[in-house]
Amino acid sequence: MQILAGLTAALCLMSHLALAQPSPALDPYLIAMQETLRFDADDIRVANEVRRGDAIVSMGVAHLRTGILQNELRRSRALVSVLPAGVPGFYAGQFAEEGREPGEMWCFARATRFESGARCIVETFAGWIEAGDPSNPYFPLAAQINPQAPPVPTPVIEEQPVDVHPDLRVEYILRGWGNGYVDVQLRLGGRPILAVGAFKRIRTEADGSALLPTPFGVIRMERDGPARARVSLIGPATATIQ
Repeated sequence: MQILAGLTAALCLMSHLALAQPSPALDPYLIAMQETLRFDADDIRVANEVRRGDAIVSMGVAHLRTGILQNELRRSRALVSVLPAGVPGFYAGQFAEEGREPGEMWCFARATRFESGARCIVETFAGWIEAGDPSNPYFPLAAQINPQAPPVPTPVIEEQPVDVHPDLRVEYILRGWGNGYVDVQLRLGGRPILAVGAFKRIRTEADGSALLPTPFGVIRMERDGPARARVSLIGPATATIQ
């Protein structure tokens, strides 16, 4: 979690990482996603050959809970609303301050569409507070708040199906090979989960291939040049899809 100056309270994602204890090789971000996203077992695409920037594997997902904000959220005496009524949103998990009971987080489209970004709010012991704008509008990894920030009104959310994204997908993108490793990038909705430029480094096996576990099975990558790979799906699923 990135620490921001001036913030005295941080919110951390309350996942089941310690409880479920799936295969340790499975990317922890994929495990955390299963708390708020539903993976579609019938919508997985595995490439045969990829170049740098191509998707190695692409998995269709959808948010488990979505809805429409029914009331305007405006800070006391503020001229501009934090969020207007009528914007779509999704449940983003349970977050908690240290020593406090967890509260729900919801993220809403900033300009009716999530492509323009998201704004998140979280329930704390003092009420609902802004939790910042996530770098990926479809999956906030962590949030930080200022406990002195003025609260916003309690949101009234009518839960209903919402088209958050026309084809929301989790993808691993090939970045390139190095001496004894391959770099890949995890994306959701076409945007990096981590900061732009961040990547996952996978050490190669004795035969030079690299293995990438997913909830549906293990992806095997074989080097075909510094920026190319041959791809195949091998092995059983490494985690249970909820």
